[in-house]
Amino acid sequence: MKYTYILFIFMLLYSCSGTKKVVQVTQPIKKEEVVEVKKNKSTDVKIDTMRLNDKSSTIIPPPISDNTDNIKGSVVNRTLALILPFKSSLGRVSSKENLSFLQYYGGIKLAAQKLEEEGIMLDIKVYDSEKITTKDLSTKLDLIIGPYATAANDANKTLFQNVVEYGKKNKILVASPFYSNSKTTENNPYYIQLKPNLREYLSRMVEHISKNFTPNEVTIILREGNVDLRWEEYIQEQAAAYYDKLQKNGFGKVIVKESALNDKNPLFTEGINKGKKVYILPNYSYNDENYVLQVLTKLNSEKTSKDIIVYGMPLILDSDKIGINLYNALQIRLVVPDFLERNNDRATVFTNSFFNAYKTIPSSFAFEGYDTMLFLGRAISQYGKDFPKQIGRDKATYLQTSYNVQAVYEDGDDSFTKLLFYENKHLEVIGFTNGRFRKI
Repeated sequence: MKYTYILFIFMLLYSCSGTKKVVQVTQPIKKEEVVEVKKNKSTDVKIDTMRLNDKSSTIIPPPISDNTDNIKGSVVNRTLALILPFKSSLGRVSSKENLSFLQYYGGIKLAAQKLEEEGIMLDIKVYDSEKITTKDLSTKLDLIIGPYATAANDANKTLFQNVVEYGKKNKILVASPFYSNSKTTENNPYYIQLKPNLREYLSRMVEHISKNFTPNEVTIILREGNVDLRWEEYIQEQAAAYYDKLQKNGFGKVIVKESALNDKNPLFTEGINKGKKVYILPNYSYNDENYVLQVLTKLNSEKTSKDIIVYGMPLILDSDKIGINLYNALQIRLVVPDFLERNNDRATVFTNSFFNAYKTIPSSFAFEGYDTMLFLGRAISQYGKDFPKQIGRDKATYLQTSYNVQAVYEDGDDSFTKLLFYENKHLEVIGFTNGRFRKI
């Protein structure tokens, strides 16, 4: 195999206490793991044409699911496209730009080797989303994974939307492991959203609270003049659904002026003294990181010796500014789509396999890529393009998540005939106890 272009080298992405990401330089990947990229004459798109199941690697992938022996069905070769933001034009590894997706890609390669052991042969073509358009995709694909998109980036959001519509037009399944938006598409049986939307997070949060606390112990924290306010009605609706005979507006609320977070006037003391011990922070966007930090700091300073519990979003876990002191003091509980327990035996086997393959420690992105590829690879092989209708049968537990894919219907459609798309509903609740987060 000739290598015409060296895309990147890996850098070490180590996870302190299983979640925090710290970047350090380490050895480059072995030559066998260098990505082969060919030049597309018409579009100058760099495409990785190397089959991810090629046998140049000697790594023996770890076992993943207790249900592996139950995966049956005819062995079918399938063609997939993987679209990730490698940003090859940089010509280097950047922790902010592409390192996470190199880790993700490494996890996918190991998963493809595992699938090959199971008799599932996949031809996976890998594209750099920096330059690709839908014109570069084949209409004969069975599945497209990606591309990455965020609400804040118009360019990658446009590519994402174009790919989703391309899949719908050409009857190709498109699975989004990253972007979550209930308005992405409609009447589209070919779109699968693997990350739940914000409403699912809030519903799961209220469900967990309802099993452990009374309504009068709970307060929602909302920011004045911000989109936070629109979530109050939904949270209160969920509370009414989970608590028997609870009237609307059963939870208390505090509307916070952001400027008041820095002064000495109390915001939460009165409620804490009246027995409000559970606080909901619905903020999900990374743009809210500083605000969330200020709220948590204020709560911590006002609670004095009283015990309170804060329920929040993955932002709190991923933030580099919010530390263990606040996790512990506020007994933080979070709703997350996946959670890696690093002391798990299978996680240890994967970590060793990943390090042997790439001479770097896997980050959570590597685990996510591995899980995603195993789940989708098995599903597309066993059920073909109809797998979204069948996948509810998948009960496997992967390294850091499970999948509960369900059809999403139009609001008010009691007949369940107006399908919008398919969405993974699986969410975990984790809490900080004895120095680390655990599933609760």
